[in-house]
Amino acid sequence: MSKDIKTRTVFKDVKTIDKAKIASEHIHHATIKSKEQYEEHTSQKEHTPHDYAVNKTSEKVPRYTKNIVINARVNEKCYRNHKKEKNTIKALQKEYQTVFHLLCNKISKSKTKHIKHNLFLQRIVLSKLDE
Repeated sequence: MSKDIKTRTVFKDVKTIDKAKIASEHIHHATIKSKEQYEEHTSQKEHTPHDYAVNKTSEKVPRYTKNIVINARVNEKCYRNHKKEKNTIKALQKEYQTVFHLLCNKISKSKTKHIKHNLFLQRIVLSKLDE
């Protein structure tokens, strides 16, 4: 009694969807696209790191030199203002010294103790101003 196993014949009229194959094709196309975009953004003239460094520095040198010139002008203006202020302070100090010497001469000629005491106080005040 041998019984034969019945099998059904399959007709391959309609293609079945192979999800793994489609996913791998999508990944492949995405990697190719990203590689092409990377090549577009990187220039072909930069083959070595040295070329890259030279190109980057040559691009940025004009901007840095412009900033240096602007800073130099600002510093020069600040220096001029500082020098003017310093000169005015020196002129005021000379004026105070001349007035002080005139007062000293007048006070030394007079013999009163009260004036000599005021002279002493003025010297203390002027020494504090000079500091």
